[in-house]
Amino acid sequence: MPSTKSRPSRPPTGPHLPHRRPPPTPTPTPTPTPTPPTSTPPPIALDPPTPLPNHLSLDRPTASTAPSPTLASTTNAPLSFVDGSAIAAIDSSFSREYMSYWQADEGSSGTATTPVVAAIKAKAEGSSIEQIQRLLGQAETAHHARSAVVYALFVPQEQTPGPAFGAVQTAAIALTRRLQTPTARDDDQLLLVMVPPMGQPIQQLVDVTRKELIQQGQLFRMAVSDPEDDQSYRSLARQIHGWLFMPLADEFDRLELDNVMYVLDAGLRNLPLAAMMDGDEFVIERYGLSLIPSVNLLETNFGASPPPPETLAAGASQFEQLNALPAVGVELEAIAAQRSAISLLFNEAFTKRNLLAAQAKKPSKILHLATHAAFNAGDVGSSYLQFWDSQLTFDQISQLGWNDLELLILSACATAISSPEAELGFSGLAAATGVESTIGSLWNVSDLGTLALMAEFYGQLNQSPLRFEALRQAQLSMLHGKTQIAGQQLQTGAGAVSLPAALNAPDAAQFVHPFYWAGFSLVGNPWW
Repeated sequence: MPSTKSRPSRPPTGPHLPHRRPPPTPTPTPTPTPTPPTSTPPPIALDPPTPLPNHLSLDRPTASTAPSPTLASTTNAPLSFVDGSAIAAIDSSFSREYMSYWQADEGSSGTATTPVVAAIKAKAEGSSIEQIQRLLGQAETAHHARSAVVYALFVPQEQTPGPAFGAVQTAAIALTRRLQTPTARDDDQLLLVMVPPMGQPIQQLVDVTRKELIQQGQLFRMAVSDPEDDQSYRSLARQIHGWLFMPLADEFDRLELDNVMYVLDAGLRNLPLAAMMDGDEFVIERYGLSLIPSVNLLETNFGASPPPPETLAAGASQFEQLNALPAVGVELEAIAAQRSAISLLFNEAFTKRNLLAAQAKKPSKILHLATHAAFNAGDVGSSYLQFWDSQLTFDQISQLGWNDLELLILSACATAISSPEAELGFSGLAAATGVESTIGSLWNVSDLGTLALMAEFYGQLNQSPLRFEALRQAQLSMLHGKTQIAGQQLQTGAGAVSLPAALNAPDAAQFVHPFYWAGFSLVGNPWW
């Protein structure tokens, strides 16, 4: 049974997730000492990036040699400028990015007239502080999990703030300019804005530019996605943590958060946040992490009980022009063993017609697709889902009628998320289809690695219907070596899965490296 958390400023409503961090030691509150306006905040201590192996460095960005980032404001600085309307403007700016990609802007054609896109347009105005905190409060009451929203966006640098301006005013000016003229520049600066479940939003202006953060993020991704190298990603993981997480870490601890919901700017949405490290500890060892396109594009339904177990699992192991996925059959069987009510469509049965018929006959709230899904550069018609007999491009996706689904899982993404359009396709798929949440991978994970994570995830989902927590626990089980291959069996928390000889599985293998688990991201409603 989960323990009961003591929450500041809010009476406990029931059992909460167990503590994942030691309670802070009470210390006397010192009397503030005035600080001269010209003082410079101390730098964040970060390890210098470790050079990547030669095979990763070829024709790719080199590691940063810039000084470690510094914070331009204190983590407990309230937002003097960002009132409810400004938060709504930030949220709206992200919503409209997705609206534009899915061709939902005024005067567009194609998908602009579909009910799904019309729903995106109706939600593009953004959410105010009050609306966001009401949502977070409802989620905590219904699910006993405390969350906060963090916007990570790039803003123009304030070149001449003058001695009368402090860090808070400088951030306000930069944010004003971003909202007025959102043109991307290499020297734009990172601004973190956290909306907590109660109290005033917190801002943090971080001394790193758009160019440097995106470049280091690319190196981080490449290093994490190389399972043969267990060292190069670590210093980069600490550096990314120092920019995207550490500036607000004290607030996360003070609020005793269970889950951090990130709204990320262009160029950051393909980062494996689960692989961020604080020293030798991964962030997911203390917190759940999830992505949302914007608060206003969230689909939420705070029911009193978890969703029913009805699941439709479909996929194919053989394709005419794409790589085979030999473990898909075992993956579907492993899922079927975890769900009390399931329908299966495999290989020849995995067609669009059969999928629609199965949903019409026995509607499922969870849809698992073990097939290739490509998120490509270009417009929405460049990305697709692969069925046994055909491809379905994303501009046709409304034909599938997924707006009643609660969870869509794509367990074999075929193309790395490496362009702004692909980012919008991956992280906006839930909003565009009306699905509450999606889970997909940011890169091509090995067939056995995908099987391991998915088998563990469904077992964890039976224990904790909270989606972010089920994914976190599945990732931790792989990280800690509990989910592993031993004696031609996949060992999971829910039991053993026999591996057929055709898979050529090793006699023993673990999935500790973040390559196997950090690429899987939850986008959308993190609860149920």
